[in-house]
Amino acid sequence: MYKVIKELLVAYLLQHGMRSQNHQCLITFFYKKNPDYETEAYLISQMSYYRNRLTYYGEKIPRVFYDKNKNEIDKIIQLIGKLIET
Repeated sequence: MYKVIKELLVAYLLQHGMRSQNHQCLITFFYKKNPDYETEAYLISQMSYYRNRLTYYGEKIPRVFYDKNKNEIDKIIQLIGKLIET
């Protein structure tokens, strides 16, 4: 699910005439443009952290993290999709 959010953030940046593949830049840009979505930006940042731990160190993502945040993650995907549409 993080990859979906990351690709949506790439599209969001492109919509604003910018490019970046750097995950932290994507998250920061999202937050700077949408300061009311601080909680969402923080959750995306946590997802990025777990993605890095999985990719570079082979650590598993705690199931409790996914279970606890699944609904919010789905909402974030919808939110960024709507921001791209406007």
